[in-house]
Amino acid sequence: MATFALPPHHPHAHHPLGTAYTTAEDVVLAAVAAHQHHPAMRPLRAMQPEDDGVVDDPKVTLEGKELWEKFHKLGTEMVITKSGRQ
Repeated sequence: MATFALPPHHPHAHHPLGTAYTTAEDVVLAAVAAHQHHPAMRPLRAMQPEDDGVVDDPKVTLEGKELWEKFHKLGTEMVITKSGRQ
């Protein structure tokens, strides 16, 4: 994972569309744009992925397969929450 320095914060900074930064996505896009325009802004250091010793080989099973197949054939979607159906 590379680490990038964010551009200096300006309280009235705007992105190209002319609206104030409002989302994390705007901040990330600004950082990427700054990185592309300023070659001196390079990652602080290249990070090598750490070996956490976990072997990823998940296994899953479906309980109530017959019920799932009936539901799937209907092609409908419904969310059932504690407060009721939606």
